[in-house]
Amino acid sequence: MKQICRWLWSDTPIKAEQLSLSILFLRVFIGIMMIPYGWGKITDFDRYAENFFEDPIGIGHLPSLILTIFAQVICSVFLIVGFQTRISALILAFNMAVATKYHFYDPFSVKALPILFLGIYIAVVMFGGGRYSIDRWLFSCTKENGSTPLCTPNIAPAERTVRMLLSFALCCIVFSNSTSDLVAILLLAVSFLLLVSSFTGYSLIYRQKKTKQS
Repeated sequence: MKQICRWLWSDTPIKAEQLSLSILFLRVFIGIMMIPYGWGKITDFDRYAENFFEDPIGIGHLPSLILTIFAQVICSVFLIVGFQTRISALILAFNMAVATKYHFYDPFSVKALPILFLGIYIAVVMFGGGRYSIDRWLFSCTKENGSTPLCTPNIAPAERTVRMLLSFALCCIVFSNSTSDLVAILLLAVSFLLLVSSFTGYSLIYRQKKTKQS
């Protein structure tokens, strides 16, 4: 019990092996969860081809449907096996961003699912395929954990957590439709900057601590 409590409250980063296993679980989980959505569009292809969500990106109903099926089925399979992980996750993230835009003025309960998928895909883009992936075997990345994650140790874990929570809070405000369009765009921009900086940002406070320790 003491070891469990120590693990729960510790800010010590997980080891490379544990990170790769976590990434593997995330890839397989999110891939399996998305495939049924794409498969449903295949089995009901004719109905979707007539009017696919009002042609959300302006390229025609049929091309939009085909690209969505490719993203939700093919790219999800690629995620599961870890092939071109970041590219596949980017395609799926774009797909979910379009879905979020389509449901932007709907109740939060409607757009919560594409937002959730979008956040997970962004995390996969940041961390890559990990050790247990085809990417690792094909490209033999030099990093110990088999990928080149953007997450860097130059920001304190607590500060990273605060930035991520603030980013999430701003997203909740935006997608609650409680602000004007201009304010929503500004809040989304700040939210994106906070999210990216939580992985790639630099903390002067953390640097000063490291300098004193050395």
